[in-house]
Amino acid sequence: MIVIKTLRLALEEEGYKVIFSECGEKGLAKARSERPDLILLDIMLPKMDGFKVCEALKSEDEYKAIPIIMLTGLGDTENIVKGFSAGANDYVSKPFHLVELLARVKTHIRIKETHDILMEKEREKSALLDVSQSLSSAEDPCETLFMIVSSVTGVIESKRCSIVYAHTTGTTGWVMASSDSKEVTQLEINCNKYPEIQKVLETREPLVINNIFQEPLMAPALGVLKISGVKSMMVFPIMLKDRAIGVLILKSPKKEVMFCGREIRFCLVTSNLAAGPLNNAYLVEKFHQEKEREKETRKAAEEQLRKLSLAIEQSPNIVVMTDTNGNIKYVNQKFTEITGYTSKEILGQNPRLLKSGKTPPKEYGRMWNTINSGKEWRGEFYNKKKNGGFFWESAYIAPIKNPEGKITHFVSVKEDITEKKLAKEREKHQKELLAHANRLTSIGTLTAGICHEINNPNHLVMLCASIIENEWMQIDEFFNSRNDEESGSLPQPVVRALTNFPKLTRDIQTGAERIERIVAGMRDFSRLDPTASGQEIQVKDLIFSAKDLLWSLIKESTDHFKIDIPDLPAIKGDSQKLEQVFVNLITNACHSLTDAKKAIEITGAHDKSRGVIILQFRDEGKGMDSETLRRVMEPFFTTKTDSGGTGLGVSISFGIIKDHGGLMEYQSEPRKGTVVIITLPVNCAKLRS
Repeated sequence: MIVIKTLRLALEEEGYKVIFSECGEKGLAKARSERPDLILLDIMLPKMDGFKVCEALKSEDEYKAIPIIMLTGLGDTENIVKGFSAGANDYVSKPFHLVELLARVKTHIRIKETHDILMEKEREKSALLDVSQSLSSAEDPCETLFMIVSSVTGVIESKRCSIVYAHTTGTTGWVMASSDSKEVTQLEINCNKYPEIQKVLETREPLVINNIFQEPLMAPALGVLKISGVKSMMVFPIMLKDRAIGVLILKSPKKEVMFCGREIRFCLVTSNLAAGPLNNAYLVEKFHQEKEREKETRKAAEEQLRKLSLAIEQSPNIVVMTDTNGNIKYVNQKFTEITGYTSKEILGQNPRLLKSGKTPPKEYGRMWNTINSGKEWRGEFYNKKKNGGFFWESAYIAPIKNPEGKITHFVSVKEDITEKKLAKEREKHQKELLAHANRLTSIGTLTAGICHEINNPNHLVMLCASIIENEWMQIDEFFNSRNDEESGSLPQPVVRALTNFPKLTRDIQTGAERIERIVAGMRDFSRLDPTASGQEIQVKDLIFSAKDLLWSLIKESTDHFKIDIPDLPAIKGDSQKLEQVFVNLITNACHSLTDAKKAIEITGAHDKSRGVIILQFRDEGKGMDSETLRRVMEPFFTTKTDSGGTGLGVSISFGIIKDHGGLMEYQSEPRKGTVVIITLPVNCAKLRS
């Protein structure tokens, strides 16, 4: 190791760059990757001895010119002969004299440099001869240009050589040939992205850059050049008379060694030879013009097609195209958005996949008769989505004809009008609610007087019934105090009267009390004064209070009772009346359940945009048919006649909510439960229909 270090130090002092390896295999790999000017090779190496390393390098054309000096033992004639047989250029015996070794190194390096110069000149002559022959024999100028760039890369170490045709006044150029591939030809580029091309075209002088990282001109393109591994370049103008019609560009991965004069002269000669193929100006100009015309025509057609495609694809309406059999060939994004079917799922299918069964078959028949006759059809469909939901669409369907007038396809443009339909239904429903409220007001005015007239005689009946009951108690005590013999002498009618009279008085009292409850309900119903709005109310607290009042009924009715209401803003109104509404709704929900497994849920939310709170009372009870749902808020209409229902609870609740400026709506279907939706304004302003 001391000898090796001494030798390495001596070589470095002489100005040589030394690469060292102790292993034969690694040394061979380094020689191939670094391509040194000379190799000092010991015979005794681990894994792979010096003879095999020497044979491997000398057997490859790329490395056989590298001189190899074998290091062997003194007087070891056999190994010396074996080394020369393996291809070694010289040998030095151990222990060697440093002066002798350095002299041999210098000699062999000079011999290699001379050899390299002679070989380079030979390659240049051969390359120029090949180009000359190509100029005289090739019919395709592009083949000649490819021969030129291939010759340059064969003579000068480079990453890429290209010939670019360009106008001095234009920004567009075409790569006519590249050493990367023979297929690279007529490749359009933007010359603005290549400052080196622009400068050479402007100055018509060669540009030699030995280190692009130190050249200010190349600053805009450094990012791309770093990625491609380019470190130096030469650019030469290709002149046609006094006009630069293109450039020859040589890009190299090396920057340590500057381009030499011989390499620059060779590229100058080559660029002049390249002017020949480009001298066919009319061919180049024709190509350029045709390329431009083709490009503009194609660009205009593509732009028109792109706009049309975007207009259809991004249309707010559904667009569907089918063949004459009704098989779907195209749907736009809106179709997927509305129906839930992707293009992959629906293409090849028939639009009948969307049928809901609620559009009359005759309507489809009229549609097909119309469009098959070549006419346009307009109408509405009630269709079904992939998820089972339904939607309304207004459709326009027209035939597409070929130049001969034959129908080849049908195109339909459809608008989703579900919201419009719902809006109309909501408007109709609100009008019905308004009309109902007006009817209730009229009825309230009438019932106010009736209540007064009924209450007076009913109070008299209740008073008399109470007096009779008290008097009877005294009579009953009198007869009970008599002995059995005296009691048995009473006439039978008297005995029967004594037996039935208590029940009759109780019935009178019960009936009068029922009349009193009805009158009280009618009085509440007929109240015309708006609810006082000065009291701050927390609706959430009122609902929980109603729940506490009815907890015994709730536990008997359901095992699944839930209140899910966040903190809501306070409203102004009458807390007692609103609690009465909530008690009524929870009671009705409990009475509607058929078993304890059915649930009741109360939810609430704050709609800030509308300035309201929304409450929903949802049960899984018996539900209501359409006729019951229509009459549910009519006064005196009840489905609980057997349990003593007066038919005023819902009407009174509706009136209370109305007085608070709110709305109350019912949604129900038989066996699917009922939802009561209450909307109350936060600021107590009246909600408009």
